[in-house]
Amino acid sequence: VKFISLMMESEDLGEFGHKLFVRILEFTSNEGDFYTILKRCKKMGLQYTDENFPASPSSLIKDWNDPEVEDKVDKWEKFVWRRAGEFMDPSKLAIFKEKIEPNDIKQGCLGDCYFLSVLSVLAEKPYLIENLFV
Repeated sequence: VKFISLMMESEDLGEFGHKLFVRILEFTSNEGDFYTILKRCKKMGLQYTDENFPASPSSLIKDWNDPEVEDKVDKWEKFVWRRAGEFMDPSKLAIFKEKIEPNDIKQGCLGDCYFLSVLSVLAEKPYLIENLFV
């Protein structure tokens, strides 16, 4: 909490989130910096795929034999990874269609309530959520 309040004094949280995303991508990617990756994807007409977070079950759980997750394995093994354009009309895709509200956040069965609670807090100030997206 001290970190966030100190950071909020010096910089907008949305801008901070964007910078943090860019830095994490640059730190974890072997493909170059954020802007180089973005430019390459646009030039080649490709969608970005994070090599460190592939669309596979290993991104959800590293050890599928871990007793702490055994109750989730049956559900999680059935998940199908798809991009929004694969099941929605691409011309109607939008990250935000109407106003952003904390009640927009819905938890599924992934057990990521810590992340969703942060999004819900950020949604109190919609521009903070909007600034997280490129």
